[in-house]
Amino acid sequence: MLNAPIGTPFRAKFSQYDILVSYKRLLTENTVPVGFWRNFVRSVFFCKLRHIGPFVRCCRVDMLRQRTCRHLLSKICCWCKLRSPLPWILLWRKIGLALLIVLMPTPYYIRLIIYYMFESTEVVYIVYIQSQKYHFD
Repeated sequence: MLNAPIGTPFRAKFSQYDILVSYKRLLTENTVPVGFWRNFVRSVFFCKLRHIGPFVRCCRVDMLRQRTCRHLLSKICCWCKLRSPLPWILLWRKIGLALLIVLMPTPYYIRLIIYYMFESTEVVYIVYIQSQKYHFD
């Protein structure tokens, strides 16, 4: 035990110290956790853009802050009766989700185009040749 008065600084020497780190947070060799595509995906699809400087206030602003209903259908219009705020972040989340759904199967679509442009006639020809071969036996 060290007999030091409480509340006053004192010198201490540590010969060894251990740091506990979760294995999930460790990086493997030759892995860089930043990059253009990673940041783009995080910003758009995971909606991390809302934490960046000028977007903080913009994402929380109500889209319909000027809701003054003076049209003929204001009694039954659902936008006029809506009192809770609709922040912009809801719209951008929906757009990000739609982009993700559209862009996710793009490699599959490209493969289908290549197949039907270059490979389908060859496959049909092979099937035809094999059917002729078994037909004459």
